[in-house]
Amino acid sequence: MEFPKGETFLQGNDGVWYSRGRPEDREEALECARTEPADCGQLYDAVSDNDFEKVKEILCVEDKSPEKVEYRKWYVNEKSWMDWRTLHAAAEAGYIEMVQFLLDCGSEINALTTAKQSALTLGIM
Repeated sequence: MEFPKGETFLQGNDGVWYSRGRPEDREEALECARTEPADCGQLYDAVSDNDFEKVKEILCVEDKSPEKVEYRKWYVNEKSWMDWRTLHAAAEAGYIEMVQFLLDCGSEINALTTAKQSALTLGIM
């Protein structure tokens, strides 16, 4: 995309506004970019620890209301670092019961990480 000389913002053919990045902005962004997992949240941590009781508490499994069922489906599919989801962490660690539980809660079995790995791929590695 070519910016007219002196222009900082440009509306593209798709209707989206774009801004010109300054070299110092790009450098700062690279310095701040995560290169390793950050705190991924309580659910991710509980799954990584294979802590069923904590996972059940976080997901409110006792509440069978339609709202909580949808909440669980959303939460178990929330992406973390490199698009990992809780199912990926459980599969990679070999936590078979946790994997089944997450699937029962609505985890997307075919979800891929940014490296194009599925939970199945991570589980057999």
